[in-house]
Amino acid sequence: MGDCSNGATGKLAKMIFPKVVKNVKFICTSNNGLKINENCGALHPEKLCEKVVENKADIGFAFDGDGDRIIISDEKGRVLDGDDILYLLCCHFKSEKAVVGTTMTNKGLEDALSKRNISLLRSDVGDKYVASLMRENNLSLGGETSGHIIISDISKTGDGIACALLLIRLLSEKNVPISKIIDYQKYPQINTKIPLQDKFRIINCVKLRKESLEIQKIFGGEGRVIVRASGTENKIRIMCEHKKSDIAKKYSSILEQIVKSLT
Repeated sequence: MGDCSNGATGKLAKMIFPKVVKNVKFICTSNNGLKINENCGALHPEKLCEKVVENKADIGFAFDGDGDRIIISDEKGRVLDGDDILYLLCCHFKSEKAVVGTTMTNKGLEDALSKRNISLLRSDVGDKYVASLMRENNLSLGGETSGHIIISDISKTGDGIACALLLIRLLSEKNVPISKIIDYQKYPQINTKIPLQDKFRIINCVKLRKESLEIQKIFGGEGRVIVRASGTENKIRIMCEHKKSDIAKKYSSILEQIVKSLT
């Protein structure tokens, strides 16, 4: 099942996928440029998940408007993001000594990779930073939670269709449902965006940095805290991740209140 997000992959996907799989269906294939990413595709995979269950599909692929991102649905209609795709590729398809994620990559993935003696290197958020760190370390696989997956053996940037074809090959070789292959647990992660006028003044505030470090000490190895200025909006982004969801929520709320008190 494919969701082409009313964007660039619509025509190409309908040419390629029927050559490699049977009974493939597509949604959101308009190419008039009027409804790109509108309640569909990698940004909004809910419709795809419903169609996967409705059509009893083995897997669903949701691309974004320009085709460099991919989010998938398992056969049960559950969303699998870029972290899950990295897990599938590096643990069950490619032999890797290390992969590149970002500061937002879930620690559950890092733990799962560590058990397989695969290192996770973290770049800043942004596929260009992922690609740069891959080049620096001569690595062939990296990606973002948002679905930018870079497989340098194939392309130097994200290619949703190429990634989907590799996942189809993986499923064919494993011959088991994709939900059976995803066998690691993610840490609960709370993400908050706070709009404000001067994000740089706030992010450089001594009090905010101090409180963030204190919370990280409390978390220890059971969680992570990231407070950063958005690269595209006048917002501060807070990410709290912990094995226990109530702890992640508690300290996310504390940091949110600190940021608001500084505005």
